[in-house]
Amino acid sequence: MKNTKKINKIMVILLIVILTIGLAAYISNIISTQTAKAETNEVIQKNEAVYNVPDDDEDSYIHQVETEASKSPTVYITNTGSKYHRSYCQYLSKSKIDILKSDAIMKGYGACSKCSP
Repeated sequence: MKNTKKINKIMVILLIVILTIGLAAYISNIISTQTAKAETNEVIQKNEAVYNVPDDDEDSYIHQVETEASKSPTVYITNTGSKYHRSYCQYLSKSKIDILKSDAIMKGYGACSKCSP
């Protein structure tokens, strides 16, 4: 009888621990999701500010964007970083994705302090 009570207490403690871990993971996921949504909204707001197309002059605006894009030099980003780089930068050893500098800036990337693109 005493062994059964001990086993029941252990099972209750284990159940509490498992529920606590699950709740902590759930809360962490909610916080991560809210952070990601806030970051996404910030990028959207930056994009809207950059690409705010006036209704009355859409063709002129598209021409301006295309002209600016053609002037923008190619820079490089990585799979995991938040900076854009020149082609020879030491931070491009693992991944190297080409992108227009204007697009990198629009997507929220900052300039690398080492290679100063």
